[in-house]
Amino acid sequence: MDYYKVLQSSHADDLALIKKRYQELLLKHHPDKNGGVESSEFLEIRKAWNHLSTPEARKLYDAELFGSQLSQDSAVWCTLNLQDLRFNGEEYSYSCKCSGNYEIHQEEIDIILQEGDKSCFVSCDSCSLTILLNL
Repeated sequence: MDYYKVLQSSHADDLALIKKRYQELLLKHHPDKNGGVESSEFLEIRKAWNHLSTPEARKLYDAELFGSQLSQDSAVWCTLNLQDLRFNGEEYSYSCKCSGNYEIHQEEIDIILQEGDKSCFVSCDSCSLTILLNL
């Protein structure tokens, strides 16, 4: 189940917009509108909001959602901020525990930010681990 779809939102929406849609859907499917019965839609809406209502819960859900879209061999190793990476003038890099590297070019970061995203996943060049990078 995609909690963004349940709340008629997308990954790019900010928390205020997701909250607004949650409240609208909650009112629409509230038991008071359904003869006192909690519909499955009402329960799904509440569950979705629990997974997206805080930045921490949303990050975890986003990582799980992205991980499910990757091959079985991929895994999110950790979450880092851009300032945690080394910058050499053209790209940012970070050492993986396997001795490989996570690398992302400044051009890629600019494109991600232009699209309105505030984080991205970066894969190791040697193993199947991935980091969630907050920009």
